[in-house]
Amino acid sequence: MRFKIKNKLTKTDYERLVEFVKDNTGFSVAFPRAIDFEHVSVSPVNITAEDFGFRIDTETSFTEPIGFEVYDNLGLDNKTHIDLKINRRNFKLSKVVMEPSDLERGLNIILRTIERIVNNICAIFDTQIAEVVTLDSKSLDRQIEMVSKREEVQKRGEIPRPFGTIHAKGSRDAKERAGGLIPLYKEFDKTYLFDVKRVYYLLPHSFVVSLLRCDATTLVRQDEFDKRGKSVLRDLVYKKYLKKREFSDGTVCYYGLNEKTQRHLKKHLEHKTPRF
Repeated sequence: MRFKIKNKLTKTDYERLVEFVKDNTGFSVAFPRAIDFEHVSVSPVNITAEDFGFRIDTETSFTEPIGFEVYDNLGLDNKTHIDLKINRRNFKLSKVVMEPSDLERGLNIILRTIERIVNNICAIFDTQIAEVVTLDSKSLDRQIEMVSKREEVQKRGEIPRPFGTIHAKGSRDAKERAGGLIPLYKEFDKTYLFDVKRVYYLLPHSFVVSLLRCDATTLVRQDEFDKRGKSVLRDLVYKKYLKKREFSDGTVCYYGLNEKTQRHLKKHLEHKTPRF
C-alpha cells in the first residue's frame, strides 16, 4: 500500500473555505500543520486569498540531499503546472488560481504532487508508508476553528512564536492556540484582563527533543541551547522540574527532567503530526 491523500471536500465545503479566507485576509487555512516521515516531511498546504485570486502552497523537506534526483524521477517541470522552487533538500510548491471554481482542481494538483514526491522517496529508500490521509468536512471545521482562535489571540496581541508565551484556559486550549508549537505550562496570571489566566510557553520541536534528553542518566550541556532556550531551562530548574549541575571548569549541564513534564512533552511530540 502506498501513501495516499483522499480529498472528500464537498462543493459546500469549498464555498465555506472561499468565504472564510476572503473574510480573513492575512490568514490561511492549512491542511494539515505538518506531516513527518522518516525521510521526508511536508509542511502545511496553505490556502490564502490574495488580490488576484487564491494561492495554494506547501513545502517538502528531505533528510538527504536528493532533491534533484526526485525532480528528475518525476519530471515535475512538465507535469505539475505549478510554480516549483527546488534545491537538494527541499521543494517549494505553489499554485495560483483566479476563480473560486478552480480551487478544487488547484488543490488536487498540489495534493497529487505531494503523493508522488512521498512515494518516490519511499522507492529511493526502499521503504513503504502505508497511510491514507483524508480531507473532509470535519477537518475543514477544525482548521477554521483553529484559525479563528489564532485570530482571537492576535487581536489580544499574542502571536504564537517560538519561546513566546500565550494565555489559555487549559492545556487543550493552549494546544489549539499554539500554532504548531508545543505548549508547556508556565504560571497563573491572575492580573490578566481576559478570562484566560493560565500562561504557557510555546516551545519548538527541536528544543523539546533536546530537553527530553535531560533524563535521569543523561547530562546535556547548557551550550547546546540558545539564549531563549536557556531562559526556559532556568525557569524549569527554579520550579524543580529540571536539575542543573555545575562543574569546576565552568561547564553547566542539565538532567533529571521530572516524569510528569516528560510525559506531557512526549505526548505532544507523538501527536505533532495532525491528520488532514
